[in-house]
Amino acid sequence: MKSVRILVPLTEKAKVWVHNNVSYEPWQRFGDDGVAIEWRFLDDILEELYNDGFKAGEDYFVHG
Repeated sequence: MKSVRILVPLTEKAKVWVHNNVSYEPWQRFGDDGVAIEWRFLDDILEELYNDGFKAGEDYFVHG
């Protein structure tokens, strides 16, 4: 079953990118920096992160 994943920016640069590029409501926040993302939107967000030079495991990770 697909539902949501948690996108967690690890670096300050990634945190700023998520804040500026991902639309989310306050209830989607998970912990200090994580954001709950519906699976159907996640691939596009991850592609944009990659295109902007971010690396999974170094700059961000996805939980779930």
